[in-house]
Amino acid sequence: MASLIKRIKKGRAYYYIVECQRVNGHPRIVKQIYLGTLEKILDNHRCHAAPAAQEVDLTRLGPMALWDVAVSLGLPEMIDRAFPKRRQGPTMSQFLLLAALGRAFAPCSKTKLGAWYAKTALPKEWGIKPSAFTSQHFWNAMERIDLERLTELERTLSLHIAQEETLAPKALLYDCTNYFTYIDTLNDRNSEAQRGRNKQGRHNLRQVGLAVAVTPDFHIPLFHRLYPGNLNDITAFYAVYDEIVQRMHGLSQPSEELTLILDNGNMSEEMLFLLHDQQVYLVVAASLSDHPEWKQIPLDDFEDVDPERLPGITAWRGKKEIGGYEWSVVVEHSTTLAAKQYHAVATEQAKAIVKLEALAKQLQRRQLPKATVSSITAKVAKILKAQHLKKLITVRVESRENDPLLIYSLNHEALQDLIKYSLGRKALITNRHAWDTPETVLSYRGQVEVEAFFRESKDPDHLSFQPPYHWTDHKLHVHAFYCVVALALTGILRRRLAQQEIEVSTERLLDALHTLQEATLLYPPAEAGPPRVAYCLVRPDALQKQLMEQLEVSKYLHPSLPVTTSKVSSKPKQRKRLLAEEDNT
Repeated sequence: MASLIKRIKKGRAYYYIVECQRVNGHPRIVKQIYLGTLEKILDNHRCHAAPAAQEVDLTRLGPMALWDVAVSLGLPEMIDRAFPKRRQGPTMSQFLLLAALGRAFAPCSKTKLGAWYAKTALPKEWGIKPSAFTSQHFWNAMERIDLERLTELERTLSLHIAQEETLAPKALLYDCTNYFTYIDTLNDRNSEAQRGRNKQGRHNLRQVGLAVAVTPDFHIPLFHRLYPGNLNDITAFYAVYDEIVQRMHGLSQPSEELTLILDNGNMSEEMLFLLHDQQVYLVVAASLSDHPEWKQIPLDDFEDVDPERLPGITAWRGKKEIGGYEWSVVVEHSTTLAAKQYHAVATEQAKAIVKLEALAKQLQRRQLPKATVSSITAKVAKILKAQHLKKLITVRVESRENDPLLIYSLNHEALQDLIKYSLGRKALITNRHAWDTPETVLSYRGQVEVEAFFRESKDPDHLSFQPPYHWTDHKLHVHAFYCVVALALTGILRRRLAQQEIEVSTERLLDALHTLQEATLLYPPAEAGPPRVAYCLVRPDALQKQLMEQLEVSKYLHPSLPVTTSKVSSKPKQRKRLLAEEDNT
């Protein structure tokens, strides 16, 4: 039989439930359950006596942060002026910005976008039912967009964003990439999606290309253009350079012209001449194979660039005439890059030696009876296809007694020359003669921002451009527009947070915002009457608390919910228990 007992430990009373039985004729405690102090027993009673709440809805508040950025910039009004609303239904800005927000937080097809919209605070803000955002309604709205006016809107928005955010960039970082699609091969309604060398290895799919120019900080896009997927990088730049030059003149401050930063894959000598002739300032990476004299510069002639900002970087600076103009040349050497490249070369060399040794033994043992000098030469070429291997490994294929024989050796002198004159080097040319070497090197290193832009645009969880769920040229251009708008809004939000000393990556920011939710809870009535509805904020982490303080997302909370965050767990069972405790206290 169970009974309640009290034990005093260090002056405090603790209570237990015990069960006693006779063992060998004597009473013994065979089971004991610890209850704790009277206060703990009372708390447990209150918790279990409180009515359990039923969670009936979760509303995502995070997308409203990007919506607020768009409103603060006046984007809805600018879009609606370019594409006026019909008599009924959502405005064009609501269609395009909903598509942009959907891409930022939960990339999906238009058939699923309305369901995602219903789970956000947007319906309360816009007053529009989710049924207005079906896939057919989206497609009808996109068909009403004139592409020439969309191009003009893109230009106007870029200039407006730069002015409103006081970006004033010293440089624009240009590059291009491609995105695979699932457009059918026989679809003749599409000319933009073509087969080409896909940078993600999906060569079997049709693809589209995207050229962008972004700011050096937070990679905010200030130019973009969609182009056919079968164009290489240089040809794509030829197609858009005139527009980029005009955009740069529109963005430039009166006191100083912008500088265009380019990778060597986008540039040719003819293009250098064209851009210099139009008085465009450039910093361009040049191929060392096109200028072998820069490889012969001894490392002893290199000087430290900036030990604090660029540790391990040395550089040589000179002049050279290219395309009829004089250019400043900076050849930099990075010890870190050289070490990584050497490791890659050594790894490939070791793999090639293993394969060559195995092939040579097979020939010696005459295990390849049908082998000929030409077939073995082809195999050797395949083995040595990696960069630098043809210089580092000398191979001869001879015929002896009508059988091919393979002889190879390592070229140690070539390896030393590679270390001294090639590895770790990068050449930059610029017509910004007034810039010193550190400024030139740092400006080109800003290319990591445009690479980050492309990396984010290929993230399947946030901001994904691909795959575009469209199959006509017209809709692909509209798709590119709202995808770039999503990336621009995210970059602007990160920049504003950084000004408030909140440094956060794009992925972490969008994850934190998308999981910031308001829960609607339904309590059963204590007596006859309707159930009671309560609202709470799902327990935020440290970053979400910072975002709630710095952003104006709290204005979208239910009026009964205080602005201060409630300590509510993201786990349903624990959430109900904590809410019950708060209700009883």
